Amino acid sequence: MKHIKTISLGCDNADQVVYTIKFDENTIQAHATIMSQFGNALWKIQNLYEEGIINNPVVVNVFIPERFVGLKLHPDNINTCDQHLIYFIENFYPPALGVVFKVYTFVSTTMVQSPWSAKVIWPFSKQWIGDGDYITVQKYGETVLSKDVHYFRDIAMNSGQLDVIDNIDQYSEYPVKEISYTMQDEDFFDTLIHSRQHYTYMGASYYSAGLINCPTICYGFPTENSAWGMDMGNGFGNICQYDFDKTYNGPQTYVTHANSVNELKAYMLGISPFP
Repeated sequence: MKHIKTISLGCDNADQVVYTIKFDENTIQAHATIMSQFGNALWKIQNLYEEGIINNPVVVNVFIPERFVGLKLHPDNINTCDQHLIYFIENFYPPALGVVFKVYTFVSTTMVQSPWSAKVIWPFSKQWIGDGDYITVQKYGETVLSKDVHYFRDIAMNSGQLDVIDNIDQYSEYPVKEISYTMQDEDFFDTLIHSRQHYTYMGASYYSAGLINCPTICYGFPTENSAWGMDMGNGFGNICQYDFDKTYNGPQTYVTHANSVNELKAYMLGISPFP
């Protein structure tokens, strides 16, 4: 075990360890799994303070597998896995009393995946502004296509939505900027912060847009709800969130799913998809 960095948010120091996060080769790779681990920790810390259970800044120990330090998941990526993880830590909004993250490496000896879920949205300090004269899109890429993503891409293709996304410049009333995992993290989020609206598949920036509350349209995943709160536990209307003052439960409000080609085109043209 080796200590590689200490990051203090909203305080100078802390002594009491109240949470430990261990990443594995599955949870360290994607925005959804990374924000799940940190979101759970930060929401619980804030809620403990609100309940009067803690009254001082606390420590969160973070462990990452040694082999991911300096590793790029794809040759075109600018950030390594550890740089990516540290960027997330440094940009989260701190809980009321502050938090200190102590990051360590460890030699992994098992292939066990840690639990994660899309049930907590904890915000970044910088939030969506939307003052850019453009919209953004993240398209399917072969480097990130899991079995589930392949399934939803097929739905998008068969419904005609994928053809619209592939030709988004023809339908959008604004210029289009494409974002991807290969970008520098700061450029990725800065582009989203100033975008008027974002389009993505159900994965990747679908989740990270929630960190900055960027208005998002999801293609290739038809539903009246969202991917937040699926399965058992906190349901669609009971997502754990933070409004920069207190924790609360409620539905996510930043993402809308396009359930047809006409809906998708309508959003791009800035008109209501419903009569």
